[in-house]
Amino acid sequence: MIIELTDEQRQAIQERAPEAVEVIDPRTQLSYMLIAREQYQRLLAGTPEPSLLGSGIPPGILRAQHAYWRDLPQLLSQRKLRGQWVCYHGDDRIGIGSYQALIRECLGRDLPDDTYHLDRIVSRELPPWEPEEVEPLGVHHLADSPQEL
Repeated sequence: MIIELTDEQRQAIQERAPEAVEVIDPRTQLSYMLIAREQYQRLLAGTPEPSLLGSGIPPGILRAQHAYWRDLPQLLSQRKLRGQWVCYHGDDRIGIGSYQALIRECLGRDLPDDTYHLDRIVSRELPPWEPEEVEPLGVHHLADSPQEL
């Protein structure tokens, strides 16, 4: 079954593209999301958005970052896990532990460097694929002499 868009829906999609547009059934109060067919098919296939692929992040790492971001709220809900390292390969969690142990696990599985993501279980505002602005160190943070370096 195909339902044709109203002019209002078409305008909302054009204004919000490539984001999804929320549609609410006033009778049932159920919420639906309108997205382009290509976006829907990519979601089903687990393929990242092309705009993210253009970010320079290898697709394997990007997919692992999405899995980390998906699981982060659940991981943060367990206080004992906060601050620990977690590693993802694709949609799968490799493990939780020390950075060194997780790297050894990835090496032991012979995973290519561009297919997994390690991150800390910490609250964060931006997903790992979003660039973060970092304040440069001022001159006063540098050592006064080469011997101190």
